[in-house]
Amino acid sequence: MTEKELFDTLYKKYGSMTLSKEDAADVLGRSRSSMDNDRKAGKGVGYIQHTEGGAVRYPLHEVVKHLMNNTVKTA
Repeated sequence: MTEKELFDTLYKKYGSMTLSKEDAADVLGRSRSSMDNDRKAGKGVGYIQHTEGGAVRYPLHEVVKHLMNNTVKTA
């Protein structure tokens, strides 16, 4: 699957350019606490947070990029 196909598929499913923490965790197969830990450690998927302590949103293109760049290709 190409990056564009994945983006289009996820956009159709969620209908938004950003995903909630819960939706991003679901797409990535991670727990919400793992997503929180990664964010606090400054690693993982890029995110948007407009105010300190405010809601965290994950841009769909960042989620797709993370999936594409962290997939291990085997023979």
